Formats: sequence, structure tokens, C-alpha cells
Amino acid sequence: MDVNPGIPLFSRILSIGILSDIVLWHASPASLFYFSQTCKLARRIVTLYMKNAWNINRVLQKFFTDPLTFRSLQARTSTLISGSTALQFFDRTTYPDSDLDLYVYKEWTEEICRWLIRVGYVYTPKFDQDEDVLVAANVKISTVRLYKMRGVYNILDFFKPRMGKPDLKIQVITAERTPMQIILHFHSTCVLNVITFEKAYSLYPRATFEERYALMCASAGPAQEKALEKYADRGWTMISQVSTIEEASTRSPFSTTDRWIDDKFSWTIPLSMSGVVFPHLPALGSPPLLQDPTSMTNWVLRFDDNGKVFVEFDILRRTLLKYQYAIRQGHFYSSWVRRVDQLIRGSGEWLYDRDPADPAAAPTVYK
Repeated sequence: MDVNPGIPLFSRILSIGILSDIVLWHASPASLFYFSQTCKLARRIVTLYMKNAWNINRVLQKFFTDPLTFRSLQARTSTLISGSTALQFFDRTTYPDSDLDLYVYKEWTEEICRWLIRVGYVYTPKFDQDEDVLVAANVKISTVRLYKMRGVYNILDFFKPRMGKPDLKIQVITAERTPMQIILHFHSTCVLNVITFEKAYSLYPRATFEERYALMCASAGPAQEKALEKYADRGWTMISQVSTIEEASTRSPFSTTDRWIDDKFSWTIPLSMSGVVFPHLPALGSPPLLQDPTSMTNWVLRFDDNGKVFVEFDILRRTLLKYQYAIRQGHFYSSWVRRVDQLIRGSGEWLYDRDPADPAAAPTVYK
């Protein structure tokens, strides 16, 4: 085979797709970015690799024969994918026999359950749940033996038999108010990853995928130690606190500065929308929704005197808004509210629930 001696050997290797995939698979996300900045060839190769490596349709094919139909359902219902599937997606890895966790708004639970049954999944009640999934979906879960998580209204299990393989499992976790309330109260930062119908977000990517450590967060539930051990076994170093310098630095994602789900500390991957049906607003003539409501998520880390870490945020709702939002009440509030008021002509009132862990807490009302 004739080889052009003017082309470096490394460049020739990377020009062969199967070899470049092997090389780039071992590179961290930051390494991929820096390598792509070195030359046009590297940028082209990394761009092609990323398109294949972070292909959400391929990930979902494990659970659905038609991932695009599911993503259209996801768009229509603002359903989120989180847990181990989201972590695997970002980390370009696979955990054997892992399930799919769907975090949904309460009003969409019945539609999602019906859709899962249509595509071959079987609802399996647990504990004292009703055998009729549509009845069970509308009853707040009464047991806390396994699931004592903030913001959870219900958890429904679905299984799909496979010949010669373990059953596929999907959990539908229904939110009391908003799915992000549940996710932001996860046990550690390595699992704070979310996939919407149009973007995937990793909230602490540098620590999770570059340095491979996770900051443990104060969280309710008896099963947290087991979950922490599981992710420690998967390669993450679990830490309970950060240095005072990192806590105070506005350059650190673990500082007490305001965070947004798509800020400079997050890793956002736009997903291919080819074949996905955008949801339409109910008003006649309204344009389709191009962005999931999760894009308006805001929080901050708090460290108490005992060294415990808390994720702090509020639940924002308004009588005329379709969804509730996990947004801190702070400096951003006034400008954002004024803008929305202009769009909906000031109808209704704003309600901020100050304590997301306490449903009985009195809301703050803004006229």
C-alpha cells in the first residue's frame, strides 16, 4: 500500500474510523475538546466521533424499538431521563442489567403508563399498590421502606420479558411538583445528570468525568448508603466536603455561587432532533415548544456548620403557567418575573414555596 510520507503516522491512524474510535474512547471529555482545537483534521475526527458516541437514540434502543416515538412522547410530556442511564450516556459506558428511570410530571403519568403498556411493558405493583396501573398512578405512595425521596408522589415499575436475558425494567417516578425537585435531592453529584427530549445536561461534569469524584449531598431515605457504595464500586471517590477555598471560589462548581443548568460549569449536549415531533402549545396558532422547561433550573450549594452539603432551591409556580420550576428566589427573580408578566399580561399570581422538602410550608405570594 502506498503511503504518503508527508502525512504523520498519527494522522494516518486517526483517519481510519475504527482506530480513531478506539483511541478517542479512552480520552476524557476535556481531552477530546483540547485535541479538537489542535488542527482541522482533529476537529473533524472528534466531531464525527462525538456524533456517534453521544447518540441518545442508540442508548434508548435497548428499551424501545422506536426511540423517536418515545422522544416525541418525552417532548409532549416534559419527561426526564436521569439516574444510571443518564450517567452511562455521558460516560460512554454500559452497566449490565441497568434500568431506565423516567421522572415525570404528575399530570402526565397516565399517558406515559398507557404508552409503556402499548409497547410491550407490563406493570408490576409492589407493596400495597393497586393492580390497576391507572388507579395506582393516582395514589400517593404510602411506603417509605425503599423510597423516601423528597418530592416523590409515586413510583411505578414496568417490566418487559426478553428471551434468554433478564427482563427490561423501567421505573416511572412521578413528581409531587416538578421532576427536578427529586433529581436535585439525589445522594451525590455524580448522578446529577438529566436528559430531556432535546438536550442532555451534566451538572458537575469536571468532578464526575475528569476527576472521578462525587460530592455527597444531604438526602432523605434509608437506601442512600447502598447507593453511595454502588457508585464507589463503579469508580467514583465519594467525598463529604470541599476545601474552604473551593467553596468560596466563583470558579468552582462546588462554590456557593448561583448555578444554572446550562451555565459554564455544566456540560450541555444538544441532541439530534431529526424525527422527533415537537409539542404544540394548547392555544390556537401558538408555535411549538422548542425547549424543555427543565432549561429554567437554578440552585445553589449550601454548607452547614457540621460540614453537610445541601442543594438549595425553591419551587416557583403561577396559576397560568403549565409547569412548576426549581428556581431560587433571588436577584434573578424580579427581571424574569417582569418578562413573563409581559408575555402573559400579568394574569394570576406568583407563588414561591420556600421549603421544597416540606409540602405544608406556606408559600410566598407575589402579586
